[in-house]
Amino acid sequence: MAGTGSRSGGLIVRPFAVLLCTAALGAVDFGGSDLLAPLQEGLVRAGASADFAGTLPAARAYADGRLGAVLLLERAGGPGVKDAAGDPPPFTLAAAAAVVVVHRSNAVEQISFAQLAGAFARDQRQPLVNWNELPGGRSELVYPALSSPDGHFVRELLAGLVCSGAPLRPDVRQILAPNEAAQLAASRSDILLLSAHPPAGVGRVLPVSDGREGRAISAYLPTPENVHAGDYPLRLPVVLHVRKERAKALRPALAWICSEEAAEALRARGLHPAPAEARRRWLLRLDTP
Repeated sequence: MAGTGSRSGGLIVRPFAVLLCTAALGAVDFGGSDLLAPLQEGLVRAGASADFAGTLPAARAYADGRLGAVLLLERAGGPGVKDAAGDPPPFTLAAAAAVVVVHRSNAVEQISFAQLAGAFARDQRQPLVNWNELPGGRSELVYPALSSPDGHFVRELLAGLVCSGAPLRPDVRQILAPNEAAQLAASRSDILLLSAHPPAGVGRVLPVSDGREGRAISAYLPTPENVHAGDYPLRLPVVLHVRKERAKALRPALAWICSEEAAEALRARGLHPAPAEARRRWLLRLDTP
């Protein structure tokens, strides 16, 4: 989800950059989104080669058979891959997610995509201006805020899933560092904060419901299990695909990528790793004939 570059050079440089990245993925084991580059060192220690040059070149190289495994941020309409017959089942290793945080004194119990859009997006038919418009809310203006540091996907999830591309309201507080977001969650009773993870020790996380046509109306908390399963709607999965003919040779590296060390590296990038038990079960399936 990188920017498109400058108007003067982006349209010329980008195709050549993609070609160069794709060429660079000629003979490596793992590829994927550059967001996952912190995994590269551990994979190399586990005996695998890795080049996280970006989602698009990695998807192409995997489809062409030049990668043994690929980690893709799989959003609707984005690049994907087709698994061949006999390939191990694709595995959601992690997910980018946005959590919704309010002040501990706020009695609102849950929130929907439509209500979030009303609070954050400009020119909504049903703007959410005052907390008393929601069950349990008291008479306070909603103070929308967003913490999405570089490399995190909170802003993209808000814009793409919740706001459907609509611009944000001018009163949305943006460019908040995690420590600033934590201070607001602790001190402002009117806060409605979106961040990659709950601020430690402050605020209260709200369950979120999708509610769009054909989607679930139940609200879910961003527990590791709910994020992994896809029940929690404000998320974008990072899916691991492995070719069957390379799975045995890559087994030590796949074991590392499912380790707690790798999970910590993913958390440091603002991602929510799959629960440890889900990672263990997937590895067991690799060893089942």
